[in-house]
Amino acid sequence: MLAECSLPGNRDRSCRTRGGPCAGAIVDPASVGITELLGVLLFAAAGWFLWDSLTARERANAAIRPACAAEGLLFLDDTVALASLRPVRDGEGHVRLRRVYGFEYSDTGDNRRKGSVTLVGQTVVAIDVGPRPVPGDATLH
Repeated sequence: MLAECSLPGNRDRSCRTRGGPCAGAIVDPASVGITELLGVLLFAAAGWFLWDSLTARERANAAIRPACAAEGLLFLDDTVALASLRPVRDGEGHVRLRRVYGFEYSDTGDNRRKGSVTLVGQTVVAIDVGPRPVPGDATLH
C-alpha cells in the first residue's frame, strides 16, 4: 500500500486522508506541534534526572562505606535515603543539584544513630556522622 501511495501521479484521495491505507506512514516535520515537542523534552529531562539521581545515590553509598569503616562504625542497611534536594552554585558559579542523603550507623552494634552525606552535583562535599557520646572513663582536656 505504501508503494502505491508514494508513486508519482497517484491522485487517489484515500492515501491522503486520515483513515486511508497509508495513514501515519509519513510524518511531515512541520506538522509536529509544540505539545509533542514539549512532551518529548519533558520525557528526556525526567530520564536524565532519574539517571543522575541513581548515580549520585551510588556515589553517596560508595563514600559512606569507607568513612564508616575508618571510624569503626557499622553502616546499617547498606543504603542511603534522599533527605533534601535543591539547586545551588558550586565553586565555579555553575548551578548544580545539592543532594543530602541520610543514613543510619551504629557505633556499638546495639543502637542506631543518624548521619548524612552531602553531594553537590556528583561530588561528595561532606559526611556527617553526628555527635557521639564520650566514654565515661575518657578524660577531656
